[in-house]
Formats: sequence, structure tokens, C-alpha cells
Amino acid sequence: MSTLLPHTDWRHQAACRRRGMSEIFYPPPDIEKKHDKLAREKSAKEICATCPVCPECLDHALRYEEMQGVWGGKNEAERKLMLLSRATSVAVDT
Repeated sequence: MSTLLPHTDWRHQAACRRRGMSEIFYPPPDIEKKHDKLAREKSAKEICATCPVCPECLDHALRYEEMQGVWGGKNEAERKLMLLSRATSVAVDT
């Protein structure tokens, strides 16, 4: 069991755990050109597509509103749209 959060045991099985993966999944500290960002995110999403815990990763990112990087095969903008869609759905249902 994880010492951080009880529901994060899935991280041990994540395909992105290999050394050097953070450079693919997170933007660099300096300015990133659009074509570089798209290429980086494409590479990250290809890794996510093979990951056995991709759904758990995406759930975590949505639950904790991760602000940066590719999580569960989705970038920041895609996750934001998912959260907005959920919020709109909840508002319409109530």
C-alpha cells in the first residue's frame, strides 16, 4: 500500500515509471514550441495506450485536478474539458 494516498498503488504498475519519462509527460521549465509540445504529448499518449493502469491514472488526474502533463492519455486541455463536461452534466441533472 502506498504511504501517500491509499488509492495510488496503481502507480507501481504504470508504464511511465521508467527513468527519464518525466521529460515526455511534463512540459519543460522553459518555453515549449507548439510542434514540440504536440510531439512530446504524442509520445506520452503512445506510452499511455500500452499502460495497464491508464484508467486509474486518468481517474487520479481528474480527482486531484492535476494541472500539468499527460495523465491517463489526456493532456491538460483534454482533462479540463472532461471536468467541465462532468460539471455541466451534474448541473443539468440537478
